[in-house]
Amino acid sequence: MPDLPVSIGNHADDGLLKRVAQFSDDLKSSLSRHGSVSLDLSEVRNPDIRVVQVVEAARKQAAGTGATISLVGTVDAALLSLLERAGFLTGEHPFWSQGTIAR
Repeated sequence: MPDLPVSIGNHADDGLLKRVAQFSDDLKSSLSRHGSVSLDLSEVRNPDIRVVQVVEAARKQAAGTGATISLVGTVDAALLSLLERAGFLTGEHPFWSQGTIAR
């Protein structure tokens, strides 16, 4: 089964909390229907730690069910900065180093 792309940008016209909640629902739904999900965060320009928390929770859920999440697309410099500040670019979190970094 091919990877199904998931993007937070699908909800760009909603408020932040609603976008994050919808992103979480979309990710959970995709994981329940597909064994492999490609996650595209390239449209995240003003990142919020909640996006990272949703992804981390989904990764843990996926690992428990045998599903996989991969990061594709360009990671904006602002998201990269958030990940650095939150400690997600260390050796124990190689997931976040998968995307191409926009500078």
